[in-house]
Amino acid sequence: VKAYDINSDYVLVAWKPPNTTNEAPISGYFVDRCEASSNTWVQCNDSPVKVCKYPVHGLSVGHVYHFRVRAVNSAGISRPSRQSDRVTAIDSEENERLQVIEKDGKYDIVIRAVELEGYVMIPGEPTNVHASEIFSSYIVLSWKPPSPRGRAPLWYTIEKCIAGTDAWQRIDTGVKLRSPRYPVFDLQDGQMYQFRVYSVNVHGCSEASAP
Repeated sequence: VKAYDINSDYVLVAWKPPNTTNEAPISGYFVDRCEASSNTWVQCNDSPVKVCKYPVHGLSVGHVYHFRVRAVNSAGISRPSRQSDRVTAIDSEENERLQVIEKDGKYDIVIRAVELEGYVMIPGEPTNVHASEIFSSYIVLSWKPPSPRGRAPLWYTIEKCIAGTDAWQRIDTGVKLRSPRYPVFDLQDGQMYQFRVYSVNVHGCSEASAP
Protein backbone atom coordinates (compact mmCIF):
# COMPACT_ATOMS: atom_id res chain seq x y z
CA VAL A 1 0.00 0.00 0.00
CA LYS A 2 1.51 3.29 -1.12
CA ALA A 3 0.46 6.93 -1.26
CA TYR A 4 0.96 9.01 -4.42
CA ASP A 5 0.11 12.49 -5.67
CA ILE A 6 0.15 13.86 -2.12
CA ASN A 7 -1.34 17.35 -1.81
CA SER A 8 -3.62 19.39 0.43
CA ASP A 9 -6.82 18.38 -1.43
CA TYR A 10 -6.33 14.60 -1.46
CA VAL A 11 -3.88 11.69 -1.21
CA LEU A 12 -4.05 8.97 -3.87
CA VAL A 13 -3.71 5.56 -2.18
CA ALA A 14 -2.77 2.60 -4.42
CA TRP A 15 -2.16 -1.09 -3.75
CA LYS A 16 -1.70 -4.49 -5.37
CA PRO A 17 -4.53 -7.06 -5.27
CA PRO A 18 -4.05 -10.09 -3.00
CA ASN A 19 -2.83 -13.38 -4.38
CA THR A 20 -5.94 -15.54 -4.29
CA THR A 21 -6.39 -19.04 -5.70
CA ASN A 22 -9.20 -20.89 -3.91
CA GLU A 23 -11.06 -17.88 -2.51
CA ALA A 24 -14.06 -16.19 -4.11
CA PRO A 25 -13.23 -13.30 -6.49
CA ILE A 26 -12.52 -9.89 -4.99
CA SER A 27 -15.51 -7.58 -5.36
CA GLY A 28 -13.89 -4.41 -3.98
CA TYR A 29 -11.77 -2.75 -1.32
CA PHE A 30 -12.12 -0.53 1.73
CA VAL A 31 -9.42 2.06 2.49
CA ASP A 32 -8.72 3.11 6.08
CA ARG A 33 -6.74 6.03 7.45
CA CYS A 34 -5.11 6.68 10.81
CA GLU A 35 -3.28 9.73 12.11
CA ALA A 36 0.30 8.93 13.11
CA SER A 37 -0.35 10.21 16.63
CA SER A 38 -3.35 7.86 17.08
CA ASN A 39 -4.25 4.18 16.97
CA THR A 40 -7.79 4.85 15.69
CA TRP A 41 -8.49 3.70 12.13
CA VAL A 42 -11.27 5.40 10.15
CA GLN A 43 -12.86 3.92 7.02
CA CYS A 44 -12.54 6.33 4.08
CA ASN A 45 -15.05 4.99 1.53
CA ASP A 46 -18.71 4.14 2.20
CA SER A 47 -18.87 1.38 -0.41
CA PRO A 48 -16.07 -0.85 -1.78
CA VAL A 49 -14.03 0.52 -4.69
CA LYS A 50 -13.41 -1.89 -7.54
CA VAL A 51 -10.03 -0.57 -8.70
CA CYS A 52 -6.76 -0.59 -6.77
CA LYS A 53 -6.60 3.18 -6.39
CA TYR A 54 -8.59 5.59 -4.25
CA PRO A 55 -8.25 9.36 -3.67
CA VAL A 56 -8.69 10.03 0.05
CA HIS A 57 -10.25 13.46 0.69
CA GLY A 58 -11.05 15.25 3.92
CA LEU A 59 -7.57 15.10 5.45
CA SER A 60 -6.34 17.82 7.78
CA VAL A 61 -3.59 19.85 6.11
CA GLY A 62 -0.22 19.33 7.78
CA HIS A 63 -1.33 16.18 9.64
CA VAL A 64 0.55 12.89 9.23
CA TYR A 65 -1.32 9.73 8.20
CA HIS A 66 -0.97 6.01 7.58
CA PHE A 67 -3.27 4.07 5.24
CA ARG A 68 -4.29 0.43 4.95
CA VAL A 69 -6.63 -1.58 2.70
CA ARG A 70 -9.14 -4.42 3.26
CA ALA A 71 -10.40 -6.67 0.46
CA VAL A 72 -14.04 -7.71 0.10
CA ASN A 73 -15.56 -10.84 -1.44
CA SER A 74 -18.72 -12.92 -1.02
CA ALA A 75 -17.31 -14.49 2.16
CA GLY A 76 -16.72 -11.18 3.90
CA ILE A 77 -13.94 -8.64 4.54
CA SER A 78 -10.27 -9.58 4.80
CA ARG A 79 -7.83 -8.66 7.53
CA PRO A 80 -6.19 -5.27 6.93
CA SER A 81 -3.07 -4.97 4.82
CA ARG A 82 0.15 -3.68 6.26
CA GLN A 83 -0.05 0.05 6.76
CA SER A 84 1.58 2.48 4.35
CA ASP A 85 4.56 4.63 5.18
CA ARG A 86 3.60 7.86 6.93
CA VAL A 87 2.71 10.79 4.69
CA THR A 88 1.95 14.44 5.42
CA ALA A 89 -1.19 15.80 3.77
CA ILE A 90 0.32 18.86 2.13
CA ASP A 91 1.51 20.07 -1.26
CA SER A 92 5.15 19.47 -2.13
CA GLU A 93 5.61 23.22 -2.63
CA GLU A 94 4.06 23.85 0.78
CA ASN A 95 6.21 21.12 2.32
CA GLU A 96 9.28 23.12 1.35
CA ARG A 97 7.81 26.03 3.34
CA LEU A 98 7.49 24.01 6.55
CA GLN A 99 9.75 23.32 9.48
CA VAL A 100 8.73 20.01 11.07
CA ILE A 101 9.90 19.13 14.56
CA GLU A 102 9.26 15.59 15.79
CA LYS A 103 8.40 15.15 19.46
CA ASP A 104 8.76 11.78 21.20
CA GLY A 105 8.48 10.03 17.83
CA LYS A 106 4.70 10.50 17.87
CA TYR A 107 3.83 14.15 17.26
CA ASP A 108 4.86 16.59 14.56
CA ILE A 109 5.11 20.30 15.36
CA VAL A 110 4.64 22.21 12.09
CA ILE A 111 5.83 25.80 11.64
CA ARG A 112 4.59 27.46 8.45
CA ALA A 113 6.63 29.92 6.43
CA VAL A 114 3.71 32.38 6.39
CA GLU A 115 4.16 32.76 10.13
CA LEU A 116 7.62 34.12 9.38
CA GLU A 117 6.67 36.28 6.37
CA GLY A 118 5.79 39.94 6.42
CA TYR A 119 2.17 41.05 6.43
CA VAL A 120 0.76 40.46 2.93
CA MET A 121 -2.87 41.19 2.04
CA ILE A 122 -3.77 40.34 -1.57
CA PRO A 123 -1.61 37.47 -2.90
CA GLY A 124 0.50 37.62 -6.03
CA GLU A 125 -0.44 35.71 -9.16
CA PRO A 126 0.58 32.06 -9.71
CA THR A 127 3.40 31.32 -12.13
CA ASN A 128 4.51 28.52 -14.47
CA VAL A 129 0.99 27.42 -15.45
CA HIS A 130 1.38 24.30 -17.59
CA ALA A 131 -0.14 20.92 -18.45
CA SER A 132 1.90 18.54 -16.30
CA GLU A 133 0.03 15.44 -17.55
CA ILE A 134 -1.91 14.92 -20.78
CA PHE A 135 -4.40 12.07 -21.29
CA SER A 136 -6.94 11.30 -24.00
CA SER A 137 -9.89 12.43 -21.85
CA TYR A 138 -8.36 15.17 -19.65
CA ILE A 139 -5.22 17.10 -18.69
CA VAL A 140 -3.71 17.87 -15.30
CA LEU A 141 -3.05 21.60 -15.01
CA SER A 142 -0.26 22.59 -12.59
CA TRP A 143 1.23 25.88 -11.43
CA LYS A 144 3.59 27.42 -8.90
CA PRO A 145 1.97 29.17 -5.91
CA PRO A 146 2.66 32.89 -5.36
CA SER A 147 5.45 33.93 -3.04
CA PRO A 148 5.02 35.60 -0.66
CA ARG A 149 1.34 34.87 -0.26
CA GLY A 150 0.51 36.10 3.23
CA ARG A 151 -1.12 34.54 6.25
CA ALA A 152 -4.72 34.26 5.00
CA PRO A 153 -5.84 30.87 3.59
CA LEU A 154 -5.26 30.72 -0.17
CA TRP A 155 -7.27 29.11 -2.96
CA TYR A 156 -7.29 29.28 -6.75
CA THR A 157 -9.67 29.85 -9.66
CA ILE A 158 -9.01 28.71 -13.23
CA GLU A 159 -10.08 30.12 -16.59
CA LYS A 160 -9.79 28.58 -20.04
CA CYS A 161 -10.19 29.81 -23.60
CA ILE A 162 -9.76 28.45 -27.09
CA ALA A 163 -6.31 29.53 -28.26
CA GLY A 164 -6.37 32.83 -30.16
CA THR A 165 -9.88 33.91 -29.10
CA ASP A 166 -9.28 35.70 -25.74
CA ALA A 167 -12.80 34.55 -24.71
CA TRP A 168 -11.98 33.42 -21.18
CA GLN A 169 -14.43 31.25 -19.24
CA ARG A 170 -14.30 30.33 -15.55
CA ILE A 171 -13.96 26.59 -14.90
CA ASP A 172 -16.48 25.40 -12.32
CA THR A 173 -14.41 23.25 -9.92
CA GLY A 174 -17.24 22.77 -7.42
CA VAL A 175 -14.95 23.32 -4.43
CA LYS A 176 -12.23 25.76 -3.44
CA LEU A 177 -8.94 24.58 -4.92
CA ARG A 178 -6.12 24.74 -2.38
CA SER A 179 -3.69 22.50 -4.24
CA PRO A 180 -1.68 23.92 -7.20
CA ARG A 181 -2.92 21.25 -9.64
CA TYR A 182 -6.28 20.31 -11.07
CA PRO A 183 -7.59 17.79 -13.66
CA VAL A 184 -9.50 19.59 -16.43
CA PHE A 185 -12.14 17.62 -18.35
CA ASP A 186 -14.69 18.59 -21.06
CA LEU A 187 -12.07 19.52 -23.66
CA GLN A 188 -12.76 19.05 -27.35
CA ASP A 189 -10.54 16.60 -29.21
CA GLY A 190 -7.97 18.33 -31.41
CA GLN A 191 -8.78 21.81 -30.05
CA MET A 192 -5.99 24.02 -28.64
CA TYR A 193 -6.63 25.74 -25.32
CA GLN A 194 -5.02 28.27 -23.04
CA PHE A 195 -5.41 28.41 -19.27
CA ARG A 196 -4.74 31.03 -16.62
CA VAL A 197 -4.99 30.89 -12.83
CA TYR A 198 -5.78 33.42 -10.10
CA SER A 199 -4.76 33.37 -6.43
CA VAL A 200 -7.59 34.29 -4.05
CA ASN A 201 -7.92 34.94 -0.31
CA VAL A 202 -10.36 36.80 1.94
CA HIS A 203 -8.71 40.11 1.04
CA GLY A 204 -9.11 39.82 -2.73
CA CYS A 205 -7.96 38.24 -5.99
CA SER A 206 -4.60 38.46 -7.71
CA GLU A 207 -3.96 39.45 -11.28
CA ALA A 208 -4.26 36.59 -13.76
CA SER A 209 -1.23 34.39 -14.29
CA ALA A 210 0.46 34.35 -17.66
CA PRO A 211 -1.49 31.85 -19.86
